[in-house]
Amino acid sequence: MTIKWIKENPDFFKKNKMDRLIVLKGNTDIKEEFAKYAVMFKESAHLITKYIFEKTDISKLDTYFFSLAYLYRHSLELLLKAIGFKYILDLENRKDFIKDTFHNLSVLLEAVHPHIKDNVVKNWEAFKWLEAFLKDMNDIDKESDSFRYPFGITIKREPFDNKKYYGIKSFFERQTHIDLFAFANKMEIAFVILESYLLEIDINDELFKEYKPVFLEEGGDYYYQR
Repeated sequence: MTIKWIKENPDFFKKNKMDRLIVLKGNTDIKEEFAKYAVMFKESAHLITKYIFEKTDISKLDTYFFSLAYLYRHSLELLLKAIGFKYILDLENRKDFIKDTFHNLSVLLEAVHPHIKDNVVKNWEAFKWLEAFLKDMNDIDKESDSFRYPFGITIKREPFDNKKYYGIKSFFERQTHIDLFAFANKMEIAFVILESYLLEIDINDELFKEYKPVFLEEGGDYYYQR
């Protein structure tokens, strides 16, 4: 069988015109990139939250919950990494920071704590609330994969670092009515606290005192449940 190009002797540079090129620009300041993407993830989650609350449609609450949770959760991870990269400037130390913390929010907060302790002292209650909230979230979603899929994959590492997959576990094993209003507010509060550490500003809002540092809290109004 003879395989030919659609057109013989194609001119690969024919479309290499400047007015037709798509130019992708990257920022060499990774800290700024982390911070920018953190805001975009959070704003995307905020838009989805606003949409499903306006619709008061239970089917939409169920459909969008995993996407919403992932976007909010990832915004916090990126913000923590932005804080880390603000103070960790050496390339090798940055590599170690990423390798040692991976996606673990509690470990990330612990790693950046020495750099933000002056801001932490100014509002110790907010930090302790955030610490407890991330720990509770971490017990459910340590590897940042629980909300990408409605199930978890059990993995065990064998000698020589080989992975073996043992099965699939559903995220929710029973019908669960999560207070989505409280969930979204707590995610927004956590973001504000972390952003204050990044920007080195005081936390004036004490809204966190109105909420338990519990990641998935059940209850709430019927149309604010997933």
